[in-house]
Amino acid sequence: MPIQVRIVLLIVVVGVVRPLPCAAEEAGTPQLHWEQKAEQSIALVGQDGVVWQFNFGAEQPKPYFHPLGLPGLAPLTVDRPPDHAWHHGLWFSWKFINGVNYWEHMPETQRPLGRTAWSDVHINPHPDSSADIVMELTYSLPDGPVVLKEHRKLFLSAPDELGQYWIDWRSDFQAGEADVTLACTPVPPAPGGVAHGGYGGLSIRYARELDERRASSAEQEAEFAGDGIHRSKSVAFDYNGLIAGREAGIAMLDHPDNPRHPIDWYAIRSDVMSYLNAAFMTYEPFDVPARGSFTLRYRLIVHPGRWDAAKLRSEYQEYAGR
Repeated sequence: MPIQVRIVLLIVVVGVVRPLPCAAEEAGTPQLHWEQKAEQSIALVGQDGVVWQFNFGAEQPKPYFHPLGLPGLAPLTVDRPPDHAWHHGLWFSWKFINGVNYWEHMPETQRPLGRTAWSDVHINPHPDSSADIVMELTYSLPDGPVVLKEHRKLFLSAPDELGQYWIDWRSDFQAGEADVTLACTPVPPAPGGVAHGGYGGLSIRYARELDERRASSAEQEAEFAGDGIHRSKSVAFDYNGLIAGREAGIAMLDHPDNPRHPIDWYAIRSDVMSYLNAAFMTYEPFDVPARGSFTLRYRLIVHPGRWDAAKLRSEYQEYAGR
């Protein structure tokens, strides 16, 4: 008869973490448990540290995931790097809404001028190490009317025997009482375009320690220009490398019902930055009429190994139901 060990669920009372016994696993299976801080964070934790953590405290400029990685492996993401303090592991941020910046921080406040606010955060961690996260978000100027609302629903699968898991991300947006224009810093040849423009939306800032970096679309291995930038249109994109000597990466898949599918991807591989963005507004602003709505859906897969175009196509076909 196999030896039985117990993993624990964690419940929180006024910020204090307490264990609650739950289902048993056979000996040899990595032990995972939940650590939850009231109104601050939820983390899936293994024997060697945090596998993933979702941060949503009111003091944060945006809700975000960090660290994000594989069981027993150093984090694949970085939060608030010195070169871009507004980068937060895996996070979502508009760049411009009606010309107002929701991305970079203002020096005097260390927050963007445009405010992202959230409420009604409901987190449901399951005994099998999967979780659901649902929340409401609003976008506005300080003390101004809400220009855009978002209902965000996330599902995180349990890690499999290799540690791999996915995040299904769905954001339902609705404009307020006025028309909304979502835009990015333009890229050439648009007037005022700059080579590093075109970003906004769902982004990943990979760890500085990620070495021997490679990337691929669902069609071919990505090539980076002399400035370290890559842009291509595809249904999916993977960014991978070596972290503490082990191959790992995070892939992002674009749902077929998304606006402008297949989207343009924006990736950076420079001396200081490893970055991936689902950049569906790179070349043209996105207009939403007053009270109009739209939905963005993605699947992010945190995986061991290096993925090529064929593997990405296979994962995309499963996600898209094709």
